[in-house]
Amino acid sequence: MSATLGGGGISAGGGGSKPIFTQNTAWVDSTNGNNTTAVVGRQDLPFATIAVALAAASTGQTVYIRPGTYNVTTSILKNGVNVFAYGAVINMTGVALQDGQLADNGNAITCKVYGGTYTRTESVDSGDGIHARIVGMTNASSNIQIWAEKIMFTSTMPATGNYCVWQEAGNLRVECPYMNANATTSTSVGVAWLNGSGFIRAQQILANGVAVYSQVDNAPTGDFYVEADLIDTATLGGKSGGDFTIWQNGSNASAAIWVRASVIKCSTQANARSVVTTASMANKLYVSAQKLFGLARLDGSGLTYIDTDKWEPTLNGGLSNSMFVTASAGTSFVNCRHYDPVAFTGAAIRTTTGGTADLRIGYGFFTGGASSAIGLRCDGGTLRANSMRVDTSANSGTQPAANNGGVLVLTNCTLVANAGADSISASTAQNVVAMSSWANKAVNLNVTIVPTLGLGVDSGVI
Repeated sequence: MSATLGGGGISAGGGGSKPIFTQNTAWVDSTNGNNTTAVVGRQDLPFATIAVALAAASTGQTVYIRPGTYNVTTSILKNGVNVFAYGAVINMTGVALQDGQLADNGNAITCKVYGGTYTRTESVDSGDGIHARIVGMTNASSNIQIWAEKIMFTSTMPATGNYCVWQEAGNLRVECPYMNANATTSTSVGVAWLNGSGFIRAQQILANGVAVYSQVDNAPTGDFYVEADLIDTATLGGKSGGDFTIWQNGSNASAAIWVRASVIKCSTQANARSVVTTASMANKLYVSAQKLFGLARLDGSGLTYIDTDKWEPTLNGGLSNSMFVTASAGTSFVNCRHYDPVAFTGAAIRTTTGGTADLRIGYGFFTGGASSAIGLRCDGGTLRANSMRVDTSANSGTQPAANNGGVLVLTNCTLVANAGADSISASTAQNVVAMSSWANKAVNLNVTIVPTLGLGVDSGVI
C-alpha cells in the first residue's frame, strides 16, 4: 500500500484522508490559513494570522509561522510560547508604537524565537518622545532568545530615530546575520544597551547614525557583548553632522560593554567617529577589531580599551582632532600594530589642550606621508607611548613627537625625523620623560629629556 502527502492530509490507498496532528504547535499560514476553522495541534488547519494563533497558544506550545509575508501591528512575543518563523517576513508599518514585533512591552516574557525576517518602516512618531524599535526589552524579569534571519528598520520620522535592538533590562540574546538601521532625517541605531544582560551576534550591523550605543546610568544588572564581522556606519552613507560607529554615553563606572569585530568603520561625514566616549561619562568600553576606520574621540572619564591590527583614518586631522586618536579625559589603553595615514593629514595621536586624559599607547608603527603632521602630540594631560616606532621623515615641517604643555612619556620608542627637523618639538620649555628610547635627530632646544640618558640620538636609527 502506498501513501502520499498532499492536500493537507495523508492519503493512504483506500483509506481516505486523515488529519495531521502535531500536538503543541499552532500553525500559521498567510495563504491557506483560516482563523475560524484553525485548531492548535492541527497542521492541516492553520491560522491565517499570527495574532490569533498567539492568543490560542498556551504556555509550552510553539507558534509555527510558515514562509510568507505577514503584517502585524503588535509584538509577536508571548510568555512561555516559542516562535518558529524561518522563511517568514514579518512587517510592521505605520504603527505609532515604541515597541515592534519582538518586544516584551514591559511585561515579563520568557521565550525563544527561531528564524524570520523582521522589517519596520515608520514615518510618524508615537508622540511619547521615545524612539521606536523592533527588538525591545524593558522588563527586568524577561528572558528572550532570538535567532533571526534579518532585522531591518527604516525611518522617515522627522524628530526621532529608530533602533533594531533596544535593551534596558532583563536577559537578551540576539543572533542575526544582518541588522540594518536606516533613518533619512533623524538618528538610526543598530543596537542600544541601557541595562540588563545582553549578547548580540551578527555578520553585519549597519546604521547611518550609531551602530552600537551604550548608556548605563544606574547600577548594572549585567554586561553587554556585541560580536560581528562588520560594524559600519559608512555603507548607508553616514549622517550629516556626524555619525558614531560605537558610542559610550553612560555615567555608571561599573557598567561594561564589549565590542568585537573584524571591521569597525565610520563614514566620511564631517565629525564622523569610529569610537566616541562622551565627556564626563564613565562606563567601561572594550573594543577589539582586526581593522578600524576613523577617528576615536575619547572624552569620557571612564576606562577605554581599543585593540586593533590596522587603523586607517576617514578624515583629515588637525589641531582639534587627530587622524586616529584624540583624548581629553579618562584613562585609555590603545594598541594598534599599524597606523596607516593613507593620504590623510594631521597629527596621528593627540591629547588635547587643558585635558586630563591619561592616554596609554602600546606597540605600533606609524609612518607619515609627505603631508602628514606630528606623530605623537601631547597638548595636555598625559600621553604615554610604549614600543612605538614613529616615522615622519617624509615631511621636513613636522616631527615624530611634540610636547606643548602636557606630560609626554616615551618608553622603548623609536623616533625617525626628517633631516631638517627635530625628533621632539616644543614651543616652550618642556620636560619629556624618555626611557630606553632612540631617535635619529636631536630634540628641540626647548625640550629637556628626563632622565638625561633616556633618549639615545644616533643618525643610524631607522
